[in-house]
Amino acid sequence: MISTSLPVTQTPRKINKNPAPSTARGFLFYIPPKHQKSQKENLCGGEDQHHHRTSLEEDQTMPPEFNPIPPKPVDRYGIEYDDELINEYAIAEYITQTSAQDVDEDLIIEKYRDCRALLRLIPIEKIRPGDLRSNLPSETKEEQYAKQSVKTLPPIFLDGGAVRDGNHRYRVWTRRGLTHFWCYVVQPLEKSS
Repeated sequence: MISTSLPVTQTPRKINKNPAPSTARGFLFYIPPKHQKSQKENLCGGEDQHHHRTSLEEDQTMPPEFNPIPPKPVDRYGIEYDDELINEYAIAEYITQTSAQDVDEDLIIEKYRDCRALLRLIPIEKIRPGDLRSNLPSETKEEQYAKQSVKTLPPIFLDGGAVRDGNHRYRVWTRRGLTHFWCYVVQPLEKSS
């Protein structure tokens, strides 16, 4: 059995946290209790570093640093996008799935006949916005992309350096500070002789 009582030679001392006023040589003065540091002050080094402690606490609530070069994108299930859209049918399927507007799949197939698209990380200065006549800005769609993680942002589709699909993504993420975008870049298929 373990004894919880103190040996006779040691007596617990009461600590008076609010001492009564004392007199010395006829003057009344107050003896404050010894300053006891809070746990936060003990961890951070005392009162003189109070401002530093506050800024450390604020740093913990700030979001992680934003990287202007996005990681290779994945879809909402965590699967990486294909490195290549192998032909006009794959291009048409990708555009119809990611476009904010209804698109004519047959028209896309005809436009990109004998083409493929390769997934590349492209600097923003090499990308031109698409034609606004065929792609009017939508606040609703831009708000959706603004809430979406950069990790799951679908690649932009480029033809000749201009955005053909992904103008909403381009506008939103340009404002957010991205310096590069993952893009499918159209190239003609090599013909075998």
